[in-house]
Amino acid sequence: MTAWPLDGKLASCSPTSFFCGGMLCTTALLLSIGCSGGNKLGRQAISGQVTLDGQPLATGSIEFAPKDPMGHSGGTTISDGQYAISAEKGLPLGSYWVRIFSPDQALAVPEEVMVPGSTRDGPSQPPAAVDRIPPRYNMERELSIDFTEDGTREFTFELTSRKK
Repeated sequence: MTAWPLDGKLASCSPTSFFCGGMLCTTALLLSIGCSGGNKLGRQAISGQVTLDGQPLATGSIEFAPKDPMGHSGGTTISDGQYAISAEKGLPLGSYWVRIFSPDQALAVPEEVMVPGSTRDGPSQPPAAVDRIPPRYNMERELSIDFTEDGTREFTFELTSRKK
């Protein structure tokens, strides 16, 4: 056992506890270095506008799903036709399917698609909202982008509610 001076008093510790304490500090240091910052995926900021029938989309969400099954997805909310994702949570370079949603709580929900247990007089659960965005812009995957090193970081999506 080794004695170490500590404020005029001797503190003792065994070589084993001294070694374990040193290893603990080294491990903590390595973890903090490994977990600090760094953009290992090469994420990039992305922003843009979304319109529906020529008007900024009041509210909604936008999702970017990678075409590569091993890729990383991203998404954010849309407000007053604008969306933005910081580099910290942005997209790695690649090709993406784009899905845009904007549920409209004011639209009547057809009886056949209401949440089980809800009624028109008083839902026991909130009814499913009808999406004002046509399925071709979300479920049918009509929209896509290529997010490249030398390409744009701003994308505009001009949607129409009319059928093609």
